[in-house]
Amino acid sequence: CYRIRSDVKNVGEVDADTPTAELRILSTGGTAVGDPDYSFATMQPDDAVWDSLDVTIDAGVTHVTISMTMETGGRVFIDRRTLPVPESTTAVGRRRPHPASCVLHQNYPNPFNPSTTIRFDLPREMTATLVVTDALGREVWTAGGRRQQEAGSNSVIFDATGLPSGVYFYRLETEEAILVRKMVVMK
Repeated sequence: CYRIRSDVKNVGEVDADTPTAELRILSTGGTAVGDPDYSFATMQPDDAVWDSLDVTIDAGVTHVTISMTMETGGRVFIDRRTLPVPESTTAVGRRRPHPASCVLHQNYPNPFNPSTTIRFDLPREMTATLVVTDALGREVWTAGGRRQQEAGSNSVIFDATGLPSGVYFYRLETEEAILVRKMVVMK
């Protein structure tokens, strides 16, 4: 059983009247234990509150996607995140389990010159495409086209030789998600 803690802070200039919040598990492999809904009194500007939710996670799941929704004064705020599941300290010599959803990691190194490694995790074998675009959205590189990728951790080395310095975006397109991250070529 794991515990997910959610912190809420009123960063606005006015009171948040009777806000309500809901923490939900979106991915398969995770189940909330207890009531995911909570509410609290009026929050003054710069006030903060927190609550937690216990979650059971199936064996082999490495990431869980959660959604935190808060409503106050007729406005709704949504924060969706994919969190890594800490590995058990007794898991010595085990094969790394597959994530519950697609995960695109930040490239390393970043900034880079001329090459960097892009890693992504897939929950199962699926068709995937990795595309790099410049800041204007023009495609500058594709990793082998659309093809079947193995479940688990995958990595690709991107070589920016011939490209100018600047901001680029890399996009993982799968059957389940489209994920994008930013990287910087610095020559």
